[in-house]
Amino acid sequence: MKSISLVIFATFIFQILTSAIRVDTERHLFIDDQNREVYFHGINVVYKIPPWIPPVDKFNPLTSFSSEDIQFLKDIGHNIIRLGVQWPGVEPNRGEYNSTYLDVVKSIVENSKTNNIFTLLDFHQDILSEKFCGEGIPKWAVKPAYLTAPFPLPVQLSSFPLDDEDVPSKADCDKNLWPTYHAAMKTASSYQSLYSNVDGIQDAFGAFWRKVADTFKDEDYVIGYELINEPFAGDFYRNPFLMVPSVADRWNLQPMYDNLNNYIRQVDPNHIIFFESVTWDDFVPVGFSHVPGGDGFRDRSALSYHYYSQVNFYKEWQFTARMKDIKRLKTGGMLTEFAICDIGESIQVFEIADRYLQSWIGWSYKPFGDITGDCGGIYNADGSKNMERVRSLSRTYPQAVAGRTKNYSFDNNSSIFELEYEICESCGETEIYFNQDLRYTTGFNLQFNNESLVNWDIKEKNKIHISHLQGSDKQSLKLTLSPQ
Repeated sequence: MKSISLVIFATFIFQILTSAIRVDTERHLFIDDQNREVYFHGINVVYKIPPWIPPVDKFNPLTSFSSEDIQFLKDIGHNIIRLGVQWPGVEPNRGEYNSTYLDVVKSIVENSKTNNIFTLLDFHQDILSEKFCGEGIPKWAVKPAYLTAPFPLPVQLSSFPLDDEDVPSKADCDKNLWPTYHAAMKTASSYQSLYSNVDGIQDAFGAFWRKVADTFKDEDYVIGYELINEPFAGDFYRNPFLMVPSVADRWNLQPMYDNLNNYIRQVDPNHIIFFESVTWDDFVPVGFSHVPGGDGFRDRSALSYHYYSQVNFYKEWQFTARMKDIKRLKTGGMLTEFAICDIGESIQVFEIADRYLQSWIGWSYKPFGDITGDCGGIYNADGSKNMERVRSLSRTYPQAVAGRTKNYSFDNNSSIFELEYEICESCGETEIYFNQDLRYTTGFNLQFNNESLVNWDIKEKNKIHISHLQGSDKQSLKLTLSPQ
């Protein structure tokens, strides 16, 4: 522990100079190296089955993440992906790291960068393991803390037959809804083993993250690392209080997040660490008293949160609760999952996110072997694009604001976009994405409340660049972009 602290202390003073994206702890927004407020729209790219990463060489409408895919995402205005970096892919056997896997991940990061798309590296898990009808930690890392009933008892009265690696068949897994397997005694016990570091499993998890961070520490288009997707509470059979909202955050997740932060900061003091609570903290504050590693890391931390109508009830409540958490923790935040399949509902989510100045990443670009259910991606089953869904995802928005954003909004029907901000004259240019082919086919009108403050130009397709003239500092600028 002492050596870890020395490494963190020795590198801390350089983080402002080397971080591409950081968090403004007063405004709770993401900031780039020009001190512009930056906003992200993007989509999840998570491959949940072996080989744990999508094919990258050749385009396929249902499975690939090729250069063609990346170009398409840029064209529709996406500037971030949440990319699954799976522990079984990185460390298939304990202590043995797969450099070939990491090379493929790195190729995706670098190809995305060429299109000005950032990457959030996400350790994705659902129900912890293949052994429990999900995905997540390697099979060797499944360590029930005590002797339990066979899987999936008590979800059903009979156990599943298992193969020679203790994995049930997909046909058996499909007999029950996948979230119910969290209630299996063996699943709950194995989560707790991770949190309690049984057989050093949490330290192995930390070493996995250290390996990933060491690989990507110099990548300025990696926004950060999401420690674990949708963590479950732990062994509620032995401690039923874990199911009370915010309790598992405090008792199980925060100590683990502090430990994982230590592992990552040994090699990477700069990138943002994204951390998530259990999924049912809907009406109460999350149980964290500080960001991973403590208050000194607030500018390199962000609360990750999700919204699904089936489990999170009223969307306004979810946003309101999470905004209070972000302000209390004095850090940043991002909506890193929500369903894009219901277009009407997703548009409502977009509008609320805009109102709270929140970045978002939808679920999901393609099915990618999604064993826990696919709500529908960009492509239809026949390989054609779902253009209504594409249009809804391709919204006009400020990718960078040279100043302090007051508000912005976009109307999905009229395609009218409005932005108001206080100008920072020394912060470079404001950049606004707008899809000319989908939403402004006959041209557009751009109006300012005070044209004497700005010059503007289209330096690349679908991107308006606004520069601020001398004497404009701290003045309020309002603009409206509309179709002709």
